[in-house]
Amino acid sequence: MSGTRGALFTRVDEPSRMFRQILAVLGGLVALAPHRTLAAFETVAVDVDADEDETVSVPTIRPWVPSLVRAEGVLLVLAALVGGRLYRLLIGAVGVGGSIVVTFPRRYQRLATRLIFEDPDRVQWHDRSTPLLRAIGVLYVAVALASRRSEASEPDAVTTPPEGVAGDDAQA
Repeated sequence: MSGTRGALFTRVDEPSRMFRQILAVLGGLVALAPHRTLAAFETVAVDVDADEDETVSVPTIRPWVPSLVRAEGVLLVLAALVGGRLYRLLIGAVGVGGSIVVTFPRRYQRLATRLIFEDPDRVQWHDRSTPLLRAIGVLYVAVALASRRSEASEPDAVTTPPEGVAGDDAQA
């Protein structure tokens, strides 16, 4: 029975485990390199102006933002490794955040500009940032829904073993 039940756990838990592994890797990268994460974000989402004398004008990030990004990465790793309630709460928050970004990308841009940058009036978003933000939001919602669906099927498979396994136990 334990061999069949072990195979059942593995099969049911596979998508959830995969999401958690991806989350742990991404969280680890963000935690180890918050400045690079922010630089990548700026490169993709924000226009950098060149002055008349060809000097590049990069918006200044608030000093506490890299620490917040690192803490977010650590939380992602912790949730992925611990699982359980913390993981469910985090994935739920990711899904809610993704749905907000999909629905209101420009409001998200305005809020992020005010929170992240010291000089929000100088920040110009790329034209491509709105569809990119929506795509990321859709990905977040899809991951949250897939993770929830995976966890929803887990208790049924665990509490209801196949009939052949129960019959084998009854005969022994």
